[in-house]
Amino acid sequence: MNRAVAGTPSAEVVLRSLLRQTEPRTRSELYVACELSRPTVFGAIERLEALGLAAPLAQRSGLPGRTATL
Repeated sequence: MNRAVAGTPSAEVVLRSLLRQTEPRTRSELYVACELSRPTVFGAIERLEALGLAAPLAQRSGLPGRTATL
């Protein structure tokens, strides 16, 4: 994948992880799967959303903690 498309190496890692998923994942699930820091993954997701390469699909609630965006 061309880094110019994803924007940064960390965004490329996150995008590759997203493309491998068969179900929507929360940001927290992605940061565990990518083995990057939480701020790095969250920033990469914001970058991918700004580029139109990722978008929130839904929100998951009913679990302890904050409502998660999928």
